[in-house]
Amino acid sequence: MRPRRAVIQEEGSLGTSLDLAYSSIHEVMTLGPQSVHFDGETARSSVRLRRGIGNGWDVESEASVLFGSSGFLDAFIEGFHEFFGFPDAGRPLLERNQYRMRLRYHGQRVYDLVEDEYGFGDVPVIFTKQLQAESDQGPGVALRFGLEFPTGSAERGFGNGELDFGLGTLFESSAGRWTVTGALDFIAPGRPEAFEHAGLSLDSVYSVQAGLEFRWSDSLSLLTQLAYVSPYTQDYPMEEFSSEMIDFALGCAWQRKSTILHFAILEDLEARQGPDFGIQMGASWGF
Repeated sequence: MRPRRAVIQEEGSLGTSLDLAYSSIHEVMTLGPQSVHFDGETARSSVRLRRGIGNGWDVESEASVLFGSSGFLDAFIEGFHEFFGFPDAGRPLLERNQYRMRLRYHGQRVYDLVEDEYGFGDVPVIFTKQLQAESDQGPGVALRFGLEFPTGSAERGFGNGELDFGLGTLFESSAGRWTVTGALDFIAPGRPEAFEHAGLSLDSVYSVQAGLEFRWSDSLSLLTQLAYVSPYTQDYPMEEFSSEMIDFALGCAWQRKSTILHFAILEDLEARQGPDFGIQMGASWGF
C-alpha cells in the first residue's frame, strides 16, 4: 500500500503520477542450507492513475518496470552511513558494486532476481472510500482495500506469481502550515509456488506509516515519514529475511500550478532486511 493522503479524488477527475525509485540493498548471510544473498541495486519506474468515481470513492492503479544491476552507489553509501552513524549491514566486508539477488531455503532456490533485464511488475488496483472529511470536529479518515494482480514474472523475480490482498485506514489532520498523515495497513500476500515447494511460509504483514508536512511557502513543502513493516515470515532462521523493517524518509515537494515535483532520500534504520538506502523522485498532475 503506497503512502497517500486521506483526501479523495474529485468525481470525474483524473490524477497521473510518474515515479522513479532507486534502491540499494546489502544483506548477505549463509547458515547451513539457508542463504540470503541480496547485494545489488534496483530501479523501479512506474506510472500511476487515480480516478474519482463519486460518492466519496476513488480508484487507482499503477504499472511498473523493474531493473536490477550491480549499480554504482556502494562507495557513497558506505561514506553516508559512516558520517551519520547508520548501520552498514556489513558492506565494507565485501567487494563493491557486485550483484546477486537470491534466496535459498533448505538448499532450494526460492527467489532470484535476474540481472540487467527489464521486467513488468505486478499491478495493484486499490479502491479508497472517504469516511470523514477533515474539519474542526476531527481529522480526515478514509478506508482503502485492493488487489495486486500477478502480472510480473515470478521466475525472473519481478513478481510473486500470486494474487495479493490489502486493507487499510488513512488519517490526516492539519494545523496552520503543518499536516500530519498516518496509515495502518494489513496485507495478505499470496504464497509463491517456490516458497510452497520449499516449505517456507509467508505471513500476513502489518504496516504503520506516519508522515509530517511543513508548508515552507505556497509552492514548497518539506516532508518526512517513518514506516514500520512487520516480518514477512517467522520460518526463516536468519534475521536477514525474518525481521521487521523501519524506514525513514526525508524529502520535499514543489508545486507549480497543477504540477507537483517531489524528491526524497530513504534510509533503513534497522539494516536487517530490505533496501538500506534509496532515492525517490517523481512528478504528478491532477492530484
